[in-house]
This record gives sequence, C-alpha cells and structure tokens, in this order.
Amino acid sequence: ETNSASAVTSTSVMLNGKVNPNGASTTVTFEYGTSTSYGLLAIATQSPVSGTTPVDVNKGLTGLTPGTTYHYRVKAENTDGITYGIDMTFTTTGAKDADGNIYNSIVIGTQTWLQENLKTRKYNDNTNIPEVTSSSSWAALSTPGYCWYNNDKTTYGDVYGALYNWYTVNTGKLCPTDWHVPTDDEWTTLTTYLGGESVAGGKLKENGTTHWLSPNSGATNESEFTALPGGYRYADGTTFSVVTITGLWWSTTEYNTSSVWDRMFDYNSIIVSKDHGSKNLGLSIRCLKD
Repeated sequence: ETNSASAVTSTSVMLNGKVNPNGASTTVTFEYGTSTSYGLLAIATQSPVSGTTPVDVNKGLTGLTPGTTYHYRVKAENTDGITYGIDMTFTTTGAKDADGNIYNSIVIGTQTWLQENLKTRKYNDNTNIPEVTSSSSWAALSTPGYCWYNNDKTTYGDVYGALYNWYTVNTGKLCPTDWHVPTDDEWTTLTTYLGGESVAGGKLKENGTTHWLSPNSGATNESEFTALPGGYRYADGTTFSVVTITGLWWSTTEYNTSSVWDRMFDYNSIIVSKDHGSKNLGLSIRCLKD
C-alpha cells in the first residue's frame, strides 16, 4: 500500500509505503513524477524485503521542483509478479522563479508567504527586467526597473534580495507563477493575525543581529516570516539607505497617482509601519500565494 508522504519541503520529501513479501524476496521501488505516467523510479531504502508480514518502506527524494505537485506509488516485485499501491500525491512547498532561485514558504493564518525577499532578474514569463544602475536613469523611470543595494549584488543580493520600482510590481509578472505581490489589504490581514501593527513587527523580523543592526528590538520571528532589512533606493536614484536598519516592502495598492502603500520594519521597534511612497522608490518584495 502507498502511504502519505512526509517531511515535505521545497525540494525534498519522504515517500512511505507498506509491503507484504508473502514469503519471497521482494524488490520495492517508488514510481513518481508530475503525472500518473510517473517516469521516475527510486529504490526503497529497505529493498529487498522478505518474510510473511507487512514491512514499512520509505525513500527520501531530493532535487525536486518547488511548488510542484507530484504523483507517486509503491511498487513490489517478486517471483509471484508485480503489485502496485494506489496513486497518491504531494506538493512541494515554496517556489522557483524564472532565474532559478528557490524560495521556501510558510503558512501564517490563512496566507502562505515566501520566506525570502525576491531576487529575480526575470519576470515569470522569462523576459528580462531592466537593471538600472545610473541614478539619473532611475529617477527618470516611468517603466519597470530593478537594482541591487549599492548596485552590489555580490554583497547584498543573495541575502536581502533585489530592489524594484513600483512599475515592475505593476506588471503583475514579478512573482513566480501562482504567487503575487500582496495588496495593502493582504498586508493588513497578516499583521492583524499577528496581533496588529503595534506588535507584529517583532513576530515577523528575523531574530538576532546577523542581518539586523543591534538591538533588533523584540524580534522573535515566531511567525517564521524572517523579515530582513534590505533598505531602499531613493526615488531620485542617488542614494541607497538603511540596509541592516530597515526593511521596506511594496504592496500593489496605489495611494494616489504618484505613490503606493508599503510596509516598513525597523531594527529598534516591534511596530509594522504603514506608509506610502513614490513609485520610483526601490523597495523589497515578498510574494504571497494566489
């Protein structure tokens, strides 16, 4: 029989089953793939099995694609023939962007969020997002653009992600497929679930001072959201500011024709601040499951 999968992550899983060898040495494998055609085969850790009573079998898989539903079944073969368990499925957590970056995810209340800031250089249709390093070019944008803090991907990109202007957000193609940039109301749903804006920051911030400036007040990360202080780029493009001190994230909701609602977390506070800023700011992105 095929049993429920366990230990599911963004790229790995433990497949489980049970086999009665009926007195013959029995080879046990798991068939798996993204459809009931399977196409992939993994030998169970316990294979071959013997005896006359049911034996628990399993196999750990790695290298899976995040955010993907897989089909699997157990297969037993001995001199009496071949028997299959029923088809079952599991879905890996997280997501993979068009650049190949892998993100973990966490369920908070009724929402599922990615646990890292976005760092893709491509939209989810695989087209490139323009990288804009020049301050004058950045200030003049009324079209999409992204950059790295201080235009330095090596130092900042892998940890804090990229900074995007709002025109990039407004394409609707920035997050991985089946994910989106949250609305203002969806940010409010998150902070309300965690007790309100006056305390939610502490529950959302990564704890410790590896990435946040000391004292990183009240940070517990009990939500596992792992908010990081990626700083921002000024609308005029000339200055990058407050990395390790403050994290600022876009919503998709316009405040007026020139500004958009955002959220800010600070190293010295447990508050989540709701504000609105110029569409030409460069801010971080967290994606929310559709």
